[in-house]
Amino acid sequence: MGLPEFTRYLSNLNTELANAILRQYPTAQTFRALSPRRLAKLSYDGRHRVGEEIARNLIEAAKISVGQHSPAHQTGVRYACEDLQTLRTRLKRLEAEISGKLEQHQVGKLLTTIIGIGDCTAAMLLAELDDPARFQSAGALAACVGLCPGHKHSGKHQPRSSSLTPFGNRRVRQALWMPTLGAATQRNPWLMAFYRRLMERGKPHKVALIAAMRKLLAAVYSVAKNRRPFVPFLNTQPAARFDYEKA
Repeated sequence: MGLPEFTRYLSNLNTELANAILRQYPTAQTFRALSPRRLAKLSYDGRHRVGEEIARNLIEAAKISVGQHSPAHQTGVRYACEDLQTLRTRLKRLEAEISGKLEQHQVGKLLTTIIGIGDCTAAMLLAELDDPARFQSAGALAACVGLCPGHKHSGKHQPRSSSLTPFGNRRVRQALWMPTLGAATQRNPWLMAFYRRLMERGKPHKVALIAAMRKLLAAVYSVAKNRRPFVPFLNTQPAARFDYEKA
């Protein structure tokens, strides 16, 4: 990097803000010629600007920076930033296409009514599992994904706990991990309640999260089976009824 001190103020280089700044000013020398006002007004996503605090900090850091790079290095950094921006634009376009396809897919659209299941996760589930309702039960779906405990016995040894079976669809487990982490600990009231009850009973954090992942997968099965939007509690509304305590 042409300004080694850059990460003191913008630790994550994989952002539109960092990309826009480095594309215009790839070395310490280019920062030194700037005024804080000019850098502060730089727009990085069409709506937001760099801001005075970041601009002032970067310019002050550039004045005492050890970074010294040639014009060839500047060109390389600019091209790399342009390539990253192209990829970001392409990803946004792909995400928009996925959302459009889900709007036309009955099960896919219903899956996004589950808090924690976004468009990309719903698309991954459909791509890997086809229609989740084709499984005989939620337990069968969990077994296919690999969210069942695998008991390991050797002679008289009787283990007190079991780890996950090594079989099943790893891609689905990976796709569900972050949605489960966010939903169980922050955003999904019914899954948070289930997760916290397990923690209060002394279950390890990871064990509780895996159990929450299986519960989330059971919700996916319920929605697909009933072909109705998801609600967590029994009520009179026309929606998939899912008792998460008994799933």
